[in-house]
Amino acid sequence: HRGLAMRLCRSLNLIVLTPDSPAMVLPALIGQAERAQARCINEAVSFTGWLRDLPYVDPAAVLLGGFSAGGAAALSATVELQRTGAPPLGLLLLDAVPWPRTVADASVLQPLKGGCLLVESEPSSFNSHLAFRNEVLPALPSEWRWPGGEGDIATGRISVIRVPGSAHIDVEDGEHHDSFLGRLAWGEPRASMTQQFQDLAEEFVAEALESTPCASQSTPASNHHRVVKKIR
Repeated sequence: HRGLAMRLCRSLNLIVLTPDSPAMVLPALIGQAERAQARCINEAVSFTGWLRDLPYVDPAAVLLGGFSAGGAAALSATVELQRTGAPPLGLLLLDAVPWPRTVADASVLQPLKGGCLLVESEPSSFNSHLAFRNEVLPALPSEWRWPGGEGDIATGRISVIRVPGSAHIDVEDGEHHDSFLGRLAWGEPRASMTQQFQDLAEEFVAEALESTPCASQSTPASNHHRVVKKIR
């Protein structure tokens, strides 16, 4: 996701951290999937705290995001951060795929000041046939919703947008390099589709940052960098 990270850096003056998720396949094969998932969530929480402690970062303007299973990790990390009283500004989910614990975590996730965006590809086994939309979002507390919301999800704090004709791999970009077997299984990202995902991501992040104090006030804090941390 280096292409999206560099785009956000250039266009919005952000610091973007894109840590890889810990290895998940081997732990799943030996019955340690839950432990590996918990490690991934804990690392996301730790990285967020580290970023917020940097002197040139505005701690109130940190967003979390994730692609595929990274979206599940980002949501659960957001719940953990809320429990400490320091939630992120917003949550960006790129064709997210839930874990078994994700629905339970979503049920206690409180609305975020900058909201939440889920961008989907077309239904497929790679995104568990839109399981995030169909299973996770209905579990969110009622505070996320109110009548009159736009789009196919009736809420003012969360938006769900599908990129027509896209595949799960299209969330990746030109910096994505996979093995031969990986390319056979996943296919190759298409630049036109990738750009649509990135356009939506940038628009969401920009709007979320508008809700921070340093976006509208001329203070020393306005020189701080805002941060997106995206788990892949």
